[in-house]
Amino acid sequence: STTFLSACSILSSNNIAPGYRAAYEGISSYFFPKDDESITPRIINNIPYASALISLGGSSRSLIILESINNKTYHYVSSDSIYISIEEGRIVNTSGLSNNLTELKVPFLLSELHDNTETLDYFNYYSYDIPQLVGLKIKATIEYAGTEEVDLYTSKKVLRRFEESISNDYLGWKRKNIFWLDEEGYVWKSTQYISPKLPSFTFVITKKPA
Repeated sequence: STTFLSACSILSSNNIAPGYRAAYEGISSYFFPKDDESITPRIINNIPYASALISLGGSSRSLIILESINNKTYHYVSSDSIYISIEEGRIVNTSGLSNNLTELKVPFLLSELHDNTETLDYFNYYSYDIPQLVGLKIKATIEYAGTEEVDLYTSKKVLRRFEESISNDYLGWKRKNIFWLDEEGYVWKSTQYISPKLPSFTFVITKKPA
């Protein structure tokens, strides 16, 4: 986790994705602080790219930038080339971690959930690279937990909260994922567990992709 936390720091031109390096050079001297001061809403609003804040296990938040979009999958990158792919609000793939998620299969989209949706029981299937593991079966239950005002760092929104309990008895792994959606089904914030080997990921959209 230490490696990831240092990786997800404010962008450095050394390792940012090639397509963004030139643009980064042009904005870094003006937009980014010089003395490791915290990320501010002003910094986020002035960066001309979609962005998000991410924290691992409740640690301090770090800024990541949207690098590309492939169909409905959004690929974010950190300063040290840690990639996190988001699809319909769920982390579905990572690269650059010690235990990468290579695929996540779920039976429905979060955007299909409604406030009157009854509690759903189903299975999710997780695949990893190190060690290689394909289709880890995880029991899941999701339910609507009401609305609440959520601090998105650059703004506040009243969002719908859904709680997903996940477990695997064999591994003794039991966690709760939380997703905050707007009325259109867009996930602005989430806390997700993607591996028994990693703590939670908290993901906050600070600038929504166009």
